[in-house]
Amino acid sequence: MPKIIFILVVFLFSQSLSAQIILAPEVGIYSRPYLFDALSNGVNQNKIEYFAGVMGEVRILPKLFTQARLAYVWKHDINSGLVLTAQPDLDYAILYNQELTFNVDLLYEPIKRVKVGAGIGLINKLDSYLFEKYFFKESQNSYFSSNNLYTASLVIDYSWKRIGIAARMFYLITEENLDSQVSAVWENNRGFTFGLNYRLIGYRDKKKK
Repeated sequence: MPKIIFILVVFLFSQSLSAQIILAPEVGIYSRPYLFDALSNGVNQNKIEYFAGVMGEVRILPKLFTQARLAYVWKHDINSGLVLTAQPDLDYAILYNQELTFNVDLLYEPIKRVKVGAGIGLINKLDSYLFEKYFFKESQNSYFSSNNLYTASLVIDYSWKRIGIAARMFYLITEENLDSQVSAVWENNRGFTFGLNYRLIGYRDKKKK
């Protein structure tokens, strides 16, 4: 999977010099609900989160485009609260979760300014970890078992002049796990994003004469 993503990135940025490359800063909302389970406590996290990043677009054919997106997601920390379990004497646990996302999409424009398509991507967990506070032994940190999670997604993109709007539904291909004996993350394999971008570089206003 990393090789496929690398090849797609190289293809995206190795088009002919005549190709129009658009670069746009992008901000939006991000949602990937999950259940954080710490022994006897199960806490649902379904808050809307936020992302900021950059989008690049290249036209391959008159109605065919590739887009690449890199974004940082501001994730909410989640606290298990007091764990009502005698053994192994866990007091509480806090999940700190930071994500960097990268996506490559192939889009078709059936209607002017409206594009639809699909793509693949990855989620890098950055400095994500679980803090476990114990009563009778030293507290410790547990980390996600894999730094990279791979996704498949469906995308709808609309643009008007310099403004672009993109909606994405994504599904995790690889499973997310915590390297912990007392806590786990469940039901977190799907989500959506909704972003607004401003075409800063490469935009050309096509005025009709």
